[in-house]
Amino acid sequence: MSAIYPGETGLEGYWRTVSGGRDAITEVPPTHWLIDDYYDPDPSVPDKTYCKRGGFIDPVPFDPVKFGLPPNALQTTDSAQILALIAAKQVLDKVTGGREDFDLERTDIILGVASTTELVVQAGARLQGPVWRKAMLENGLSESEAEEISGDIAAHYPPWVESTFPGLLGNVVAGRVANRLNLGGCNFVIDAACASSLASLQSALHRLYLHEADTVITGGVDALNDVMMYMCFSKTPAFSKTGDIRPLSDGADGTLIGEGVGMVALKRLDDAERDGDDIYAVIRGIGSSSDGRASSVYAPRSEGQAKAVRAAYRHAGYEPTTIGLLEAHGTATKAGDAAEFAGLKSVFTDTDNRIAIGSVKSQIGHTKAAAGAAGLIKAVLALQHSTLPPTLKVERPNPAMGIEDTPFYINSTTRPWVRTDETPRRASVSSFGFGGTNFHVTLEQYEGANQARRLRTLPTELVVLSATNETELAARAGEIGEQVRAGESLARIAFESAQSFDATHGARAALVVADTDALTGLVQKLRTGLADGKGAAIKDPNIAVGFGAPREGKTAFLFPGQGSHYIGMGADLALDFPEALAVWDGLDGDLADLHNAVFPEPAFDDETRAVQNSALTSMETAQPAIAATSLAQLALLEELGIKADAAAGHSFGEVTALAAAGVLPADRLMETARTRGLLMAEAGRGKDATMLAIVASADEVRALLEAQPKTDGTLVIANDNGPRQVVVAGHIAEIESVEKAAAGAGLRTKRLTVASAFHSPIVAESSAPFAEYLNTLPLGDSHLTVYANATAQPYGDQPTTQLADQVRQSVRFREMIQAMAADGVTRFIEVGPGRVLTGLVNQILGDAPHKAVALDDPKVGDLRGWHRGLAALAADGVSLDLVRLYDHYEEPAKFVPAPKYAVMVGGANVGKPYPPADGKVVITPKPTRQPLASAPAESSGAAPAKSVAAQPTPVATPKPAPVTVPPAAAPAQAVSAVPAPAAPPQRAQTPAPVAAERSTVTPQPQPASGASAARPTTAAAPASDAPLSTDAWSLIDRIQRETAAQHERYLDVVADSHHQFLDMSTRMLAEIVGEPGTAQTVVAPSREAAPAVQAPAALAAPAPAVPQAPVVPQTPVAAPAPVAEPAPVVAAKPAAAAKPAAPHLWPPGRCRRCSGCRIGSVGRRCGAGDRVREDR
Repeated sequence: MSAIYPGETGLEGYWRTVSGGRDAITEVPPTHWLIDDYYDPDPSVPDKTYCKRGGFIDPVPFDPVKFGLPPNALQTTDSAQILALIAAKQVLDKVTGGREDFDLERTDIILGVASTTELVVQAGARLQGPVWRKAMLENGLSESEAEEISGDIAAHYPPWVESTFPGLLGNVVAGRVANRLNLGGCNFVIDAACASSLASLQSALHRLYLHEADTVITGGVDALNDVMMYMCFSKTPAFSKTGDIRPLSDGADGTLIGEGVGMVALKRLDDAERDGDDIYAVIRGIGSSSDGRASSVYAPRSEGQAKAVRAAYRHAGYEPTTIGLLEAHGTATKAGDAAEFAGLKSVFTDTDNRIAIGSVKSQIGHTKAAAGAAGLIKAVLALQHSTLPPTLKVERPNPAMGIEDTPFYINSTTRPWVRTDETPRRASVSSFGFGGTNFHVTLEQYEGANQARRLRTLPTELVVLSATNETELAARAGEIGEQVRAGESLARIAFESAQSFDATHGARAALVVADTDALTGLVQKLRTGLADGKGAAIKDPNIAVGFGAPREGKTAFLFPGQGSHYIGMGADLALDFPEALAVWDGLDGDLADLHNAVFPEPAFDDETRAVQNSALTSMETAQPAIAATSLAQLALLEELGIKADAAAGHSFGEVTALAAAGVLPADRLMETARTRGLLMAEAGRGKDATMLAIVASADEVRALLEAQPKTDGTLVIANDNGPRQVVVAGHIAEIESVEKAAAGAGLRTKRLTVASAFHSPIVAESSAPFAEYLNTLPLGDSHLTVYANATAQPYGDQPTTQLADQVRQSVRFREMIQAMAADGVTRFIEVGPGRVLTGLVNQILGDAPHKAVALDDPKVGDLRGWHRGLAALAADGVSLDLVRLYDHYEEPAKFVPAPKYAVMVGGANVGKPYPPADGKVVITPKPTRQPLASAPAESSGAAPAKSVAAQPTPVATPKPAPVTVPPAAAPAQAVSAVPAPAAPPQRAQTPAPVAAERSTVTPQPQPASGASAARPTTAAAPASDAPLSTDAWSLIDRIQRETAAQHERYLDVVADSHHQFLDMSTRMLAEIVGEPGTAQTVVAPSREAAPAVQAPAALAAPAPAVPQAPVVPQTPVAAPAPVAEPAPVVAAKPAAAAKPAAPHLWPPGRCRRCSGCRIGSVGRRCGAGDRVREDR
């Protein structure tokens, strides 16, 4: 697959944009059109658009030399064709894998492309000269003024040259791909409006089903975000009046358009598995239909759309409700979204299964012909990464959809896609087009041996550094900075650092970063701290530094209990690491839906959010959810090679600790957790009990409780968590009394939101049934020392009895940590949600040598908490096999510099004369216009014609007129090689062609060969004054210079050989006729001896007051008569016998390249319509 869409470019960039929930909608860049030129917020203003925002791709490098596209053809090749070449090459390189035996003859290219391209609009606009001229003449301008101004206007459009015709055709988008990539299968494009991508997909599938092709590259291409397209959507009107695109939202008020290219390579599944191809997903069915008769040609009809949806599942052979994700067409027009959803409701009638629905258009805009490909690639990547991507800008679902009565929900956040049974993950995509054309495709996750690796698009990365000392560590940090400056990606830098990191080195550092800019800042901060000798004192949560030998002592895993849970805990790891997701996928039975409580459907109101929090807080849900989160982290720690010597937990966490030690079966941990939670909830139900946290020491709290009225023993210290954190449990009336007493003593308190009074006699009834359950489990031998909350000592020989009794005993966490430290534990790793235990350990042990590390942080999320934990461990000298965490990902590619001749290509055409790329339009008023001089009719006598260059030239900024300079060694009185004809009569008041009026062409630099020879001034098409982008021109210049130098050397050799041949032929001829002594010498043409035309005297002045440029009239004009003596006589011929002016004769060996030409090739026509001599 390949993707070039708004946001980050490339397939990885596209997935990072999609999964990261990035909004890539921006204002129209000046490369496309200027907001000041066309924008007006009033939709009724003629010829203006009320929209100035959309989705625009960042330019990507294109090497025209590599693809065999002449650089001077870029201006007349639509960007859609260029972008398609880039994307298709990426796909083909991936699918061939460098294999030489890949059969290109049976490879098709079928693309969805809009018929119109930007170049069609631009090239067509250039032809409106007669219209401009008519309007100007009607407004009182003279013919010469009208012609001049028309030429100025035409210069703002690309020229019509040989490459224009193929460059503007939509069908050549596929044809050029086939031509340049040597594809022998069929190539064609399909225009089904906004459904073009899936229409091409259907054709591609048919080619495969019929075995007419073995590989098909298909997708969509749309680079048309020009002002014409904005006008189309404005006057329909379909654009959002508030300037944003909100599919499926109650705030939707219209669409925004985007541009992009998306392609996929398709093969029959059996063939792909046989060939060892990377497989991203499997297409199971596609359906298509037409709306039939409707109220208008562009009004959507839900009944017609539903036919396509039903057909897709009929072909797939499974029920619609077995899918988990539906990528809707979702254009954010109220009528469009409502009609689409009505069609879906008529098909998806079973509400038992929940289906996430969304639209990538909320992020990149409606990419029209490429929209279906954008949705398809998003769905495929979602399947591949087991991720439900977000849809942005939905504050509330559109009430007109009635979504609450359907199986659908709008997924507004990125969530793990957890599988609840053996059914593979499935996704579907809809795409509908103007004219009532409808397509729906359904896909399935591929889980075979050829499953493609994930894309490395983590929200943060960990960069680790090691060296023998601080000086070398600073140098290593400098190397990281150099990699950034050299263009290396963050993922590649992190990967290489993981390969080279050595935890045994005496100086270690770890950096947690989201992008290379952040990495640059952290590297500088690290180097500064090291240079100042304060590396260990750097205060930045994203920098961890360690010096000396790795920490000695034991390592312990700590597992949190209830109270550490929160909505979304563990989602970051489940999204990015299959080992973590496997824990959630492995849940079955009553626990199969546990993920719905931890990763609930997005809520759009506070009431729903409160219900979700309450559901997770219940003991029967919170405890197994915490256990699953801990097991997911534990699985990754095992991958990293981190081992522990001891384990302990807080309250429920003790159950997880015993499972981690191998005492309890890990595969039944969540079942055990739920059983414990249910029994405790049942024991506390109806007891009117609660818990209170007090900021005080255990001794202070005991004194406070002893002062309370005597009860039946239910008011107790439930948790002794730390030096200043104690929790008491009891009946509500008892807790209220303690609250008042604590307030009187100046102690802060907080009532906990719990279902009952845990770890107190109030829930003691749960101990016996829990012991019975535990005795049914197969127990194992412990490979870790597990410490008990109730005794603050290691577990004894009867773990089930101790664990069952723990639910009514006080948690002596503070004493337990102190005992572990006394037993030699110096490193504590909190395994599970939150970082509560890490904070408590630091409070308990204070300044005693230790390291407490959390692997999660609810406040930051997005893997940053995980990576900060690993950073702390790496800096502490823990050996981490970080490379193992890259196993499921494609190895991050090394940076490859852009090719030497690369040009940056975006959605707008390269080298568009207007608007300027920077958007800064500079208006330079012209001097007072002078009418074009018309030469009087010449008599038939022999009077020489006046030099045309002496006439006034109507240009805004006068330029020195180029002159023909004789080659080196030519005498000052050089003579013309041919007689110049006299000027024919000129018709009075005949305006010169537009090209002639505009042209003041600066001579092209020529390769040195003695003195440089300048090109004579020749009239040219105005577009020759319109430069390409800076990059394109510099590319052309480089190629021309190198080509010219090579050509010079070649011509030298040819001329010399030819000269020798003629000399030899002359001598042989003389000998044959018997006159060896009188044979004449034949002088072969040589560049050194080439005759030159002397510049007219008027142009030879060193500094003319008003530089002039020649104007070429419609009728031929005689060349100026030479004034040099001695020179061959230039006879002026009578007008009646006049012939068209002879072609300019250039010095032999040089291409006769006129000023309107950007080709310079033998036998090719230039922009001015002149034909290059065959021998030049």
